[in-house]
Amino acid sequence: AVVAVWPIIGRELELRAMAAALDDEACGGVVFVGPAGVGKTRLATRAAELAGERGLPTISVRATRNSSGIPFAALAPVFDHLDIPAGIDGSLFRTAASAVDERRGEQRLVLVVDDAHELDDASSTLLDQLVDRGGTFVVLTVRVGQREADAVLDMWKDDQILRIDVGELADQDLQTLAAMAVGGPVDGASLQAIVTASAGNVLFLRELVLGALESGVLIPELGLWRLHGSLAHSPRLRDLIEQRLTGLSAEEHEALELVALGDPLDLALLASLVSLQALERLEARGLVDAPPGDAGPELRLNHPLYGEIVRAKMPSLRRARLSRSLADAAEARGEVTARDVLRVAVWRLDGGGGGRPETILEAARVAFRSEDYVLAARLARAGWDEWGLVDAALILGDALDFSGHPREAEQLLAVAYGRATTDRQRTSLAVRRASALFRSLSEAEEADRAVAAARAEVTDPTCRRDLDALRGDHLLLAGEVARAIELDEVLLATPGDPAFAQASLDVGTALAFAGRTTEAIDHTTAALAARLDLEDESQLSAVGVYLVGQAIAHLHAGHLAEAAAIGEAGYSVAVERKNIDGQAWFASILGLLRLAQGRPASSSNLFREVATLFGQLGHPGRRWGLGGLALAAGQLGDHAAAAAALADLDAMAPSAVQLQDVGIMRGRAWAAVAAGELSAARQILTDAVAVAEGWGQFATAADALHDLVRIGETMTAPGKLEELEGRVDGEMMGARVHYARAARGADPVLAATAADRFEALGALLFAAEASSLEHQLAAGAGLQRRATAAAARARQLLEACEGARTPALARPEAGQRLSPREQEVALLAAQDLSSREIAERLVLSVRTVDNHLQRVYVKLGVSSRSELAAHLEASAR
Repeated sequence: AVVAVWPIIGRELELRAMAAALDDEACGGVVFVGPAGVGKTRLATRAAELAGERGLPTISVRATRNSSGIPFAALAPVFDHLDIPAGIDGSLFRTAASAVDERRGEQRLVLVVDDAHELDDASSTLLDQLVDRGGTFVVLTVRVGQREADAVLDMWKDDQILRIDVGELADQDLQTLAAMAVGGPVDGASLQAIVTASAGNVLFLRELVLGALESGVLIPELGLWRLHGSLAHSPRLRDLIEQRLTGLSAEEHEALELVALGDPLDLALLASLVSLQALERLEARGLVDAPPGDAGPELRLNHPLYGEIVRAKMPSLRRARLSRSLADAAEARGEVTARDVLRVAVWRLDGGGGGRPETILEAARVAFRSEDYVLAARLARAGWDEWGLVDAALILGDALDFSGHPREAEQLLAVAYGRATTDRQRTSLAVRRASALFRSLSEAEEADRAVAAARAEVTDPTCRRDLDALRGDHLLLAGEVARAIELDEVLLATPGDPAFAQASLDVGTALAFAGRTTEAIDHTTAALAARLDLEDESQLSAVGVYLVGQAIAHLHAGHLAEAAAIGEAGYSVAVERKNIDGQAWFASILGLLRLAQGRPASSSNLFREVATLFGQLGHPGRRWGLGGLALAAGQLGDHAAAAAALADLDAMAPSAVQLQDVGIMRGRAWAAVAAGELSAARQILTDAVAVAEGWGQFATAADALHDLVRIGETMTAPGKLEELEGRVDGEMMGARVHYARAARGADPVLAATAADRFEALGALLFAAEASSLEHQLAAGAGLQRRATAAAARARQLLEACEGARTPALARPEAGQRLSPREQEVALLAAQDLSSREIAERLVLSVRTVDNHLQRVYVKLGVSSRSELAAHLEASAR
């Protein structure tokens, strides 16, 4: 449920100014000035709370318009025991002052007046005199733009009270407030929709959140809150907006409907359908405004939700008539501009159809480039169904696949292939169909057959290169990076076409997974440049994946700041454009990045988003999201969340897309770590290393080997990491090797060096683990000063790690090092498992478990499972 009292977010300056004024004996009060709904009342309430914390007597009142004609009505709670005569004279003021003195004693009275612009004249004068006399600190809220407000503010312009202007909240603060309001993480697109609709107004934000919760539009998935439907579906919000739309004349209402159908609309076009007087009246009511546009003034609705509600209430026949009117008016002005082609096509469809096929096709292209896949599919379907345009089928197939309907896309593209008349059409259809078969439907063999059939039929060398590039892309997605590099390098010999751009991207991404990160960065940078140089505008929507490739290369190199810049920028653009596919891709990059930075809680929220969004699209990336969630939750020690993610993962069908499967295996291993099953975790990670090396993914093999060292496997993992040092470049690899050598050689100096290198990269959890290792090794060597400093550094680093709990942080004191088996038994016993339960999990005898447990008790100086749990918890902190 939404929180009852919303916290104050983004008002640090206002709060500091208010507190300073309250502590200033010479200050007579503060007045919060701002538009309705920005949080003035909440700040005034906080002022009363601060006064109470200081032991000051406080009275809070609220002025209302209904009582503004009654003298002293708003201040009745202050003087409720007095007989106040009509009018103001010296006697009344002395009586009121005595009443205030009686209530405040030796301290100042804090008098809070909400909506002070509604005060009657007598109350305003009396407050002014009380402030001038001293002993009373007033806290007022005043709405700007009110005639009464000007009178109130003029009364206190002599600097006796402090004016604090309260503006609209910044988007980031509104996002934080919305997430806190629902008590959990909210996906980026939903947050953006809520914040945009609120227009910086906290009151409106509250109504949006409450209404979305009550109507079931805002619901949790995998612990992540998401919008399913329009905010305009909220009865609370709809009622609030409809109140503003009442009282319109028939002409004004039709004018508003026309604007809602075309927002924004050129004034010249709109004026041909309704009178300027009607538009002026809408502007005067604050429903529309008319900022300058490229071709003169444009009419825009003052709030995007106005349009949704107006359109939702419009009868279908009326909408058809008005849409036809707009299309006719636009075409009557002459040739339809590129800017208007999409709107005219939509108006024609909404008006019952018709129009020119070339307009529909171009509009579908525009919608697809704008990443509005639902609209692109609608327009392209009209071009395919009505005129049988093969180019429309291409757009429709892509739009269906991108919006989560891969089977329908594949079937449509197969039909369209039979109608293709050129090599380019056949190639484009085959590429799109094979991509849907492989990626979304996991039918790898059928995808290969589609590519082979097209390659046997087409003769154009450029088309054949496109088909070969797709084969390389599928090898990459299958995880076989070594084979992908081998196939794609042939295509790199001839630059300048889409096949070169695709091969450059795939080779760059494959090199990143292979650990050749310097080359990977060069290739992905060249791939992006090659894609941007192409004039094939229909592919502009795919540029985002080139940025993803760049971010992956930087991430594996240990360039966390560069990866963050790319990932955050791409995520913001995807959210702004409402591109679910792009949002999911960039969220996956940011999830891995946050984990590398040592922020597992933020990472788990992002991976929830990945799983949810890719799941909505029917994309195999849902598996990456669930595996990443297990990986992050395991490093938080949250076995329940990790196990739940893996249960969802195991319920999914196998996928041909296996590029991230090593990461998924790591997620399984960390779920086992969170459960205290270190032997199982070691085996899973050992298997992950073998899979990664078999595919040529030496960078992901290094990830898994680092995990092995982090959970205490120091016999073979360090040596294997050292062997990979010649294959995997980058600063991250160097830091990992130092850490592994320190763990194997019990060298606190190497551990400190590893901590330095990890911290310099921004990998704070890894740095904390290295400092924890330094502490243990230094204490064991009798280097107490070094051990103390290392422990302090580990604690400081951990403050930024969002509650991470890993075995590398729960190290015993000097001279009390546990063996791997003892550590495993200790972790399970700390979860209050019985010796028999531990024995069953580890396939040991109960006696062996008890012997291990007894040695743990002796080494750590504890005598019970509860003391053991407390000791391990304290060590982790």
